[in-house]
Amino acid sequence: MSKLSYGFAHPKSTETDVLVRSLDDAFSKSDIVFVNGNADAEFKCGTVLGKIKFDDPVIAADGANTGDGTIAGLTLGNAAKIGIYEILCTTGGASAVFSVRDPDGYLIAVSLATDTAFENAQLSLTVAAGGTAWAKNDVVHITVAAPATEKFVVVDAAATNGSQIASAVLLQHLELSASEEVVTRALTWTGQVRADALIFPDAFDQAAIDLAVSQLSSVGIDGV
Repeated sequence: MSKLSYGFAHPKSTETDVLVRSLDDAFSKSDIVFVNGNADAEFKCGTVLGKIKFDDPVIAADGANTGDGTIAGLTLGNAAKIGIYEILCTTGGASAVFSVRDPDGYLIAVSLATDTAFENAQLSLTVAAGGTAWAKNDVVHITVAAPATEKFVVVDAAATNGSQIASAVLLQHLELSASEEVVTRALTWTGQVRADALIFPDAFDQAAIDLAVSQLSSVGIDGV
């Protein structure tokens, strides 16, 4: 498995050199929208991709709230759900306490204190105290929406929009300008690829590569 900077030559530059076997072209390969989020760059066949699953979350405090605190450090996790999260103050005052309910109505926190980091597979955040204390039944909603168009980027372990999860392998050679979007071909489900032809960002260490490989395997894409 290679860790080459984009723009450097790589011998596995065609689909036939990367793809060993696919279950069925109609199901295993897909036309995708690929987005170059960097400067002008070259993307080799075999580049590992992640799918953007979420738009940036929108935080909205209820207009009737007493407290003027904020939600800080919000990031989405791998298990984030599309819909509206509810952050509800259950005990007001200087030592306010909150519950966190996910879009399906499940409580994922029941006694979250202000200025205390909350970390969950769905999202992480801190309810920060403001100049005016939170009051019971103050509420903040966090809306997580799916993009209008499904798009892929180079897998990014630091991302929080879903693209941190390896989910496809690029099957075409691309040379793109900054922020350019293009329809291209990728292996998105059930197939075998040459393990030494997979290309990861330079920032990936071995642990990140191993995780990405396991993520690909979860959608049936295996290195051989």
